[in-house]
Amino acid sequence: MRRDGLSAIAGAAVVLLAAGMACGEMVVEWWGDGPRCRHNKMTVALSRYGKEGVINPKMAGKAIVGIHALKFDLSPIGRGAKVYAASLRFQAPLQQIRTDKRSYMSIGRGHWYHDPLRLYAEQPPWKPVAVYVADKGTAAGKAVYDKASRLVLQPPGFRSFDATAVVRDWASGKRANLGFVVRQLDLWDWAPRRTVLEVRYEGKVKAPPARQASGIKVFHRKGQTFITWTEADRIINKERIAWKQFERTFK
Repeated sequence: MRRDGLSAIAGAAVVLLAAGMACGEMVVEWWGDGPRCRHNKMTVALSRYGKEGVINPKMAGKAIVGIHALKFDLSPIGRGAKVYAASLRFQAPLQQIRTDKRSYMSIGRGHWYHDPLRLYAEQPPWKPVAVYVADKGTAAGKAVYDKASRLVLQPPGFRSFDATAVVRDWASGKRANLGFVVRQLDLWDWAPRRTVLEVRYEGKVKAPPARQASGIKVFHRKGQTFITWTEADRIINKERIAWKQFERTFK
């Protein structure tokens, strides 16, 4: 019976291996303008929102410049490719996540903002960030979007927005890729060029990057498995480092 069992396991392994060879690999790539992005194909359009939300008298008569469109060229994915997941990340300190799981960005101490539901009077004041999918009719200086299509934050960390459904539609050609409409980022000292769209899809890596790590070791100790390696381009060259220094490096 043991021999029959081993034969069954071996047969299942062959079937799984053949299935794995038949389909493509899972590729994880970043779109954006940062040095760590694989595809530097992102466009950012700024527009004026008017004086919405501002209750500071000094700002009431001024138009507010905010993000109108954030668009990524997803042609490297290939039409019809299977998209497993997609995340829109603002590489900036999303430090305040309320219990309602909406993201709030620090915009400094000099301005107060009003939300239809409540007044945010924190120190420093915070304002919710809203990301929508751009609809047909979107053009320069004109944002067309469905308020019901607002992207939601991804658990458990709530540090990125779930863009899986719309990226699937864009990759399949079901929906025209008009990008995202980003609201509520006006007057926030942020860097749009640090925004990243991470897409996990089925495909092949074209021109893979040079080896990024060496000396990979795996060992098991006291019920835990540890994996260690040495990066080719080391960001931290110290053997011992305080957590505060480590955290600051990746902000």
